[in-house]
Amino acid sequence: MRAKLRLTERITALVMALLFCLSGVFAGNALMARPYWNSPSWQETIRFENLLHSYIDRTRILLSSCVQLQKAREESTSYVERQQLENSVKDQLKELSPEQTWFRFEIKSADGKTSYYRNANTDEAMAVQNIYYAIFRKGDRVPGEGIGSDYNINQHGRVDPDEIEEEIELSGDPSNLYVIECGVAAKPVSGPRDLFSQLYQTDLRNRQGYPKWMSETMFFLSAGGLCLLVLLVVSGRRAMEKDYAPLWIDRTWLEPVLLFFLLIEWVSIMWLLPWLVGQMKDFFLIPNDHWLPPLLPWCMGGLAVVTGVTGAAILRTVVVRFCAHTIRTCTIVGCLLKKLGGLIRRCVSAIPLLWRGGVVLLVLLCLSIAMLRSLDSRIFIPMFLLWLAAHTGVLIWLCMWSISFHRLKEGAKTIAAGNLNHQIDTGKMPRELREHGETLNNISQGLSSAVDEKTKSERFKAELITNVSHDLKTPLTSILNYVGLLKTTDQQDPRALEYIEVLDRKSQRLKKLTEDLVEASKASTGVLSVRREKISLSQLLSQAMGEWEEKLNDCGLTVVTSLPEGETWVSADGRHLWRVIDNLLSNCCKYAMEGTRIYIDLSRSKGNVSLSVKNVSREQLNIPPERLMERFVRGEASRSTEGSGLGLSIARSLTELQGGTFELSVDGDLFKAVVTLPQAG
Repeated sequence: MRAKLRLTERITALVMALLFCLSGVFAGNALMARPYWNSPSWQETIRFENLLHSYIDRTRILLSSCVQLQKAREESTSYVERQQLENSVKDQLKELSPEQTWFRFEIKSADGKTSYYRNANTDEAMAVQNIYYAIFRKGDRVPGEGIGSDYNINQHGRVDPDEIEEEIELSGDPSNLYVIECGVAAKPVSGPRDLFSQLYQTDLRNRQGYPKWMSETMFFLSAGGLCLLVLLVVSGRRAMEKDYAPLWIDRTWLEPVLLFFLLIEWVSIMWLLPWLVGQMKDFFLIPNDHWLPPLLPWCMGGLAVVTGVTGAAILRTVVVRFCAHTIRTCTIVGCLLKKLGGLIRRCVSAIPLLWRGGVVLLVLLCLSIAMLRSLDSRIFIPMFLLWLAAHTGVLIWLCMWSISFHRLKEGAKTIAAGNLNHQIDTGKMPRELREHGETLNNISQGLSSAVDEKTKSERFKAELITNVSHDLKTPLTSILNYVGLLKTTDQQDPRALEYIEVLDRKSQRLKKLTEDLVEASKASTGVLSVRREKISLSQLLSQAMGEWEEKLNDCGLTVVTSLPEGETWVSADGRHLWRVIDNLLSNCCKYAMEGTRIYIDLSRSKGNVSLSVKNVSREQLNIPPERLMERFVRGEASRSTEGSGLGLSIARSLTELQGGTFELSVDGDLFKAVVTLPQAG
């Protein structure tokens, strides 16, 4: 799928570009109107002064033509030449007539007593806003350029006498000097439409439009800035989405993109903008009807679009990269710094911690020595600040190390206490401690997985035993019933009777094994109900001895008991405690050596009651005590006895269900089992 801007972003960008364009157009109009706004009046602008020079040049040309015509008449020049000069003077007088221009002038003698020509009466001459004077000398060349003319305009209300005297001295004859007194109507004249009227209308339009154009510029510029802010917010939020597909400008290296856009900004601001401002100044200084001036505001609008859109693109790609967390990966400098930082970290990691600590201490020592040596010099304060900053950094690092080490120690204690799901927070730790913490977290996860796997295996094993035992009950019940029926029949064959006896004995053993399996499974999984009550352990032990006395005697075993005086009360479940004692005595009958003694001791100590059963094994005990308490494990390797290997496992599980402990110990052939239960008050 090709990445592209969403509809909201596209509409916002288009509106922003339009607003920037309008702000540029109105800013261009305001820039062109600013010189008029800053001038006190339209007749005090540079453009008016240039225009006034051009009309004075016309007046001087008219005066020069009149002098040439008078000279031609005096020298009897040909009719054609005189006629051409007369036509030229008429045309110039027509152009400078009150009906054609706002310009008013009067040509006088140097002493001001004689008036040769004027294009308005006295009242009209006084209606000008300012009066200007210029001196003309016969024989002067009049270029008619307006700007840069080789004469001065005096705006003093009179001709400068010193200047008149200088001109008379140069000419040698006062009759060769003329004074031009001129001005422009203070109020608009309704008739003529000349350059002054155009300047007046332009000045009026710009003075009235400048405040409005400035306010519109600020309004559209602010609206464009608001659209830019909306575009940045929308683009930033989109960049934080998981399914965000970045544009090409957001995928490439940031530095070339910034260089390209900044180059456009530099060309626009440093080259195009000064050129446009210069064109506006030229248009203000030199009035003309060229096609470019009306387009200058629109050129400013286009420049504003280019500058604004380029700046918006720069800000947008930076914001998008920052929100998408690619500001470091998509920059050449960031990648170089990352590689350099990784190289430095690997180099530092290769140095042992002891050597790194030694280097730090050596640097601190050198700083201390340098600070002490600079006590009497001007560099003491910079050295002291450097020494203080270094020691402060080391102190902060040591504090972080101590806090992180304390967190590691507490986390290790928590894991050692059995909370295998505990995870140590390794954030903001030094690298060595962070690696150690992650190792502890991995150990915790490994142990937790192992425990879960073992628990799962034990549960599956218990479920398997329970299911198999349940499935064996039905056929075993049928076998027992049929064996009972066979025993009721009249069998004459002694071998058949022997077979029936074997079937009965083996089926009973299988029944006992099945019951032991079910009970062992229930005891290990903790599904048995426990009803603890106050029980006399000595009486329960006496009852058990009474039931097992005959069997123990048949096995050639002698029981030696040691009971404390008085009753021995324990808090236990009578049914389960009876099964524990029964399993221990049964274990003695099965595995104890004939002709030996069985020692049964009952003792009280520190709120607990302990029952100890010791006997000498018939077979060599080469199995650890922990192994003997596992299921299906017997004390003799030949497995020729009738034991199932479940008795001790059941006894331990039942003891633990009652809140007690079951311990085994083996010393040579001496076997010892100790059952400890809480004493009842």
